[in-house]
Amino acid sequence: MKKIILALALVLGLASCAMAEKLQCKSAMGTAFTVEVPQGWITKQMQGGCTLLKQDGSEAISIAYFPASGANAKAFAGELVKKMNVKPTFNAQKDDYVDFDAELNGQKLNVTVTGKADDSELQVVTQKGESDTLEQIFDSVTF
Repeated sequence: MKKIILALALVLGLASCAMAEKLQCKSAMGTAFTVEVPQGWITKQMQGGCTLLKQDGSEAISIAYFPASGANAKAFAGELVKKMNVKPTFNAQKDDYVDFDAELNGQKLNVTVTGKADDSELQVVTQKGESDTLEQIFDSVTF
């Protein structure tokens, strides 16, 4: 019985402290969106969106939206790779969805770009680390 109560307390404790506040971000097109920020994480507004960083630096996620300007995800990702000056390992490479891993300044990153050429915006998500918390942050995005 004590184990069940302890497990329940742990689950309730984690659920109550998982997300502390909502951050309003702005896409490059001026569209506002919000994202939930875990307690104690550092936030930063950036061109096209925002970045959330765990205080110890072990995890981070940037969520941004840029004008498609007639480019699909594949074309945009190609330009992004050039600007980042990295050698990507592609996990998926389709016209409307690109996922790649790369190392930048000694940090292993995962980048996804989604969107079609006829969409108004393309979504770019850059992630350092893998965790349920990062997934919860991504899933919390609302317009």
